[in-house]
Order: sequence, then C-alpha cells, then structure tokens
Amino acid sequence: MYPAVMTKLEMRYAISQLGRFMSNWTCEHWNLAIICLKYGCTTRWYGVIYSVGLDMHGVNVLYAYADSSFTHPHSHGGRTVMFNGGAIINTSKKHSTIDTSSTGAEFAELFHCALDIKRMRNLMQELGMEVLEPTLCYQDNQPAIKIAEGSKTAGAVSTKAMNIKYAKVQEMIQDDQELYLKWLSTVDMVADLNSKALGRKQFEYLRDVMTGYALVKLRYPKYFVDRKDDPVVGWVDRAEANMKATQTSAK
Repeated sequence: MYPAVMTKLEMRYAISQLGRFMSNWTCEHWNLAIICLKYGCTTRWYGVIYSVGLDMHGVNVLYAYADSSFTHPHSHGGRTVMFNGGAIINTSKKHSTIDTSSTGAEFAELFHCALDIKRMRNLMQELGMEVLEPTLCYQDNQPAIKIAEGSKTAGAVSTKAMNIKYAKVQEMIQDDQELYLKWLSTVDMVADLNSKALGRKQFEYLRDVMTGYALVKLRYPKYFVDRKDDPVVGWVDRAEANMKATQTSAK
C-alpha cells in the first residue's frame, strides 16, 4: 500500500481493487497481488520526476485531472493533482454513494478533485506561494462541465447531496474564481489510470505523463540513451525480460 500512495502512483487502482478482498481473498487475488509486487520490484527505480521549465502549464502551477467509471453498484473514481510536471496528489477510490448516470459519476469525482485543489491552494498560500489565477481541472465529460459552469441543469433525478456538490463547484468557478474546467480527450486523461484497468500501451503512456517522465524524455532523450546501463534507467529491459519469463513459465 505504501508504494502505491507515495512513490508508485500508477499502481493505485490495482491496489485499491485488491484491497477490497483483504478479509476474503482467494488464490486468484493472491496471484494478482504477486503480479503487482513483481511490477513494483522490476520498476522500483521508476518514481516521480519534478522538473522546472518543462511543463507547459508553468512553474509552480497547480492543475488537475478528474475521471470516473460508471459501474454497478458504486462507480470508481480517480483524480490527480499535478505540480511542476509530476503528481502530488493521486487518489483511486470507489464512490460512497450510488451514481445514477455517467455524468453524475464524473461530477462526483470532479467535486472531490475541486476540494483537493482548494486544500492545495490554501497550503501554497500558507507557504507564501499564493495562487491568484484559477486552477485548471481537466474533465472528459462535456455535460459535467456544462453543469459545473451553470449552462446546463442537473435534471430531476438529482439528490440534495448532489445539488450541494453542484453548488460548491459552481461557487468555486463563478464566485471565488478558484477553478476553471477544460475538456480533455479520454486518451490523454491521466486520471483514467485511477478509474479503470487499461491496456499496456495506454497504461505506460499515462504513467509517464503522471510521473513526469514523459516531459523529461521529450526534452532530454539523450539523457536516457547515455544512461541505458544505469540501474535507474535500465528497469525497462529488466521488466520486459521478467515479463517474458513469467509468460513462458505460465505456458
């Protein structure tokens, strides 16, 4: 659990799913836990890189991603707050209430992400880094964005609890000027790592964006080539070799 929370952030969804079976696990859950452990060991040198001047959002600028799957009975949401190219808050958790639509699930996660942003803005102010501009939050659900901006109503099925969440997010956008939303394709939605299982290619792409490695690789590709034999960089070859060995032994 500790690595998934502090250093191996891309493992958060898998660990949260396995955590549901702590008291009634089976051999299948045990085998999946071993796979997670193998991934963590073979990629132990792969953490989070924070950089200066590489992030297009700017230096010391907060921004976030919020996403949720719409599943029965409880949706699984994920959110990530970024700072200088790397994640500083990363959460993957099932919603405590039942969502009645994909838009409702997305907005519920957007609400929790907005609270994370609020806390980080307050912390930065206490550290003497007051944020004067609204903080950007990426969302891949257009109706959720329109509800948050007040250009669309939530509908008749909305509950009192959800109406309070709608009002709070709208307050942060319209009155407090602390938040603004922007649509982002699901392909580039970093929080997708925390809401559902992904294929290897998409997983690695979003992982690199979340951990800051994508920015460094793009700006300094020679740095990784020159250090190919370095244990900090050579995890790729070891991970692929171990994966092939595992697949061979399984056959």
